Amino acid sequence: MLLCLLTLSTGLFAQQIVRNNFYIQNPYLINPALTGFHGEFSGYLNYKNQWQGLSGAPDVAQLGAHGPISQNMGMGAKASFQSAGIFRETIIDLTAAYWKEIHTGGILSFGMSAGFAYSSINQDVVRVEDEVDQALYTGYQTESLLNAGFGFHYDYKALQVNIAVPSIYNPIDEVYFQLFNSEVSYDYEINPNWLVHPSVYYLRANPGLNQIDFTTMVEYAKLVFVQAGYRSIKSVFMGVGVTYSDVGIMYAYEINTERLSSVSSGSHELMIYFDLANPSSGYASKSYYKGHQNHKKFKKPKPPRK
Repeated sequence: MLLCLLTLSTGLFAQQIVRNNFYIQNPYLINPALTGFHGEFSGYLNYKNQWQGLSGAPDVAQLGAHGPISQNMGMGAKASFQSAGIFRETIIDLTAAYWKEIHTGGILSFGMSAGFAYSSINQDVVRVEDEVDQALYTGYQTESLLNAGFGFHYDYKALQVNIAVPSIYNPIDEVYFQLFNSEVSYDYEINPNWLVHPSVYYLRANPGLNQIDFTTMVEYAKLVFVQAGYRSIKSVFMGVGVTYSDVGIMYAYEINTERLSSVSSGSHELMIYFDLANPSSGYASKSYYKGHQNHKKFKKPKPPRK
């Protein structure tokens, strides 16, 4: 038992991977460079039950809030609470971002995150055959460390590009850039009511995981959206969301197309997202797609004509 737990403890901070389905609607989930970027104070609550029916499958709750503190800076905070089998993990980060127009219509944002991560063994679900086994009562049952990451966001007209490293260095596993993700998306405005938003997302995790998502979202009148996507780890996902005033409610369902489908009914994800008007700008949008259009209010006013 002791040997088993010693082996497991080395993987306590393999940093559980959260496969969110709503990074299009809430890119702050994957990139600190979006902190306050859209010019509003925003918050969210997110819950995902992954591979329901499979014993020990991941379960994650996330929450966060962020907003602008000046014309080109934002600050925020977010937390993630995850359990998977006998392991529990908590990550809490503060985030900050700075953006600047680097050419006409093109805005580059740089963001950083810093906080701590705490991983432990859930003794409530561990079966101990040897009552005198001290493994569960030593430092092997918990690990904690400081965590830091960074990201870039580029916004040009209808194009959005995200690149982020959630964890620069993991001293437990002695690994740099343990997680890396990127996303490229584009807004096709068919008419004032209809918007089509294709997205390609890439996730790399050491050791050896490479995941690509292909997703298309269709939005109507900035009030309702549907989306569907394919994930290269052999799963498909679908989502739907509605907006009322400045509150959005979204649900996604994901199912594995191979062997997992025989033991799991799929994954369920629910997110509540809300926008609050920035008091300094007097602006509140009901659309999830604010991007470059919102930054017209961040531009410096032209000097008066003489």
